Amino acid sequence: MDHKKKHRRRFTLVELMFAALIFALMVLGCAAAFPTALKAGHTGNNYAQAALTTQHKIDQCREQGCSAIYPSSAPAFFSASEARQGCRK
Repeated sequence: MDHKKKHRRRFTLVELMFAALIFALMVLGCAAAFPTALKAGHTGNNYAQAALTTQHKIDQCREQGCSAIYPSSAPAFFSASEARQGCRK
């Protein structure tokens, strides 16, 4: 039994330093990617909000006509009558 304990292999200092270096590089890589991931999350949230708002406006237009979206005046590139006709085509 004592014979096996004497020949047990242990890690050398060089191996431990190399493992610590690899671990540090992995941690730094994750830390560098974190702000990018946060920005991508916020951008995705903004796109989702825009899609929901757009879908809501499309549903409004289908239910009530474009006059519900543009009650008294149409945008500069449409007249009010053109906007109403555009929704019902």
